[in-house]
Formats: sequence, C-alpha cells, structure tokens
Amino acid sequence: LGVVTAIPNSARAAEFRAELDRDEIAQDESVSMKLVVEADGTVPIETPEFNAPAFEEIQNYQGSFVQSYYDSASGKFGAKFTRSFTYVLRPKNVGKLSIDNIRIKIDGQPLTAGPLTVTVGGGGAGTPPPRGYGGAGVGLRGAAKKNRGTMLF
Repeated sequence: LGVVTAIPNSARAAEFRAELDRDEIAQDESVSMKLVVEADGTVPIETPEFNAPAFEEIQNYQGSFVQSYYDSASGKFGAKFTRSFTYVLRPKNVGKLSIDNIRIKIDGQPLTAGPLTVTVGGGGAGTPPPRGYGGAGVGLRGAAKKNRGTMLF
C-alpha cells in the first residue's frame, strides 16, 4: 500500500492512495495497481502519472462512486466521492521491481503516493489457483479428464 496523502488546508478534503492487488508474482503473470482518490464534494481530478519502466501496461480502466453520509455531530448530510484508476501491469524481467513517482493533481493541488515494490519470480512461481479451481472436469485442470458414459455418433 502506498502512502496516503491529503490536501492540506483545503476547503474540500481529499486523499490519494496507491495499492497493489499482490506484491509477489511470476514473470508470466500481471499485477493490478489501483490509484484511489477520495474527496468530500466534487473536485477536478487529473489523470494520474507514475514511473514503471520495468513493466508493460497491458490495460487500464477507471471507476467512480458516491457515498452519502450523515454527520450526527453537525447534523448535516454530506457526500464522499471516490474515483479509482486501475492499471494492469506485466513485468519485463524478474527481481524486485519498483513503481514510483506516483502522482496526481486534485483541484490543482499535487498529491503523491509512496513507491510500490513487486517481487517477480520465474515463470509459474506466482500465486497458486484457489482451492477447488478447475476440479470435477471444469476449467484447465479438467481439460484432459476423460468423460464418463457412452459416446454417441
């Protein structure tokens, strides 16, 4: 998880954070980096930037949602706006690879997140599939299983 930064002394509070879906992968796998902006109220948000020379960007997409809340202390309703930018990255080589200089401008104010590190091992050394994945003749593990029963022509 990258360091969360906030706009200081702003009329509208905003936070920016960077996170990875996992920190260890195989060279033939990919990792998803999510950059998230949370702001009280709508604010102009520019497209984030980052340096990841050891990775190839294979896909990116964005999403947003609004969460309303009631502040019992002030007796007022409010809204928190969240916008996320997801980048799917494939490593170019093995080793400890860094993603750094993660930055964005929110309401004209520059915010940064700390560097992220991914440990990349040789092919096939990544996270194993979930328990039960492909069992009972389904998916890749079941592809070579013989079907039971009588064949009809």
